[in-house]
Amino acid sequence: MLEAARAAVGQGDLARAALTAHTLQGILGNLGAVRAADAAHEVERAAREGDLHGARESLHRLEAEIERLVPALAALLESPTDREAAAE
Repeated sequence: MLEAARAAVGQGDLARAALTAHTLQGILGNLGAVRAADAAHEVERAAREGDLHGARESLHRLEAEIERLVPALAALLESPTDREAAAE
């Protein structure tokens, strides 16, 4: 989904960027990733306003927030056995 947002912004397709960012915002909100969801909302807002530069800047923030989020999600998905093996 993030790749779709990148592609839409990269191609200047603001309608698709707004829709993709809106979808990401919902997914991230459901995960409780507030900062990432806020960043997705900013991409959507900029895209809906026709602000390609703002959408690009907001997309960079969204990418950074997702990069922070991925390790936390991976840790949540580890089984207790995986955590015990890593501790040894």
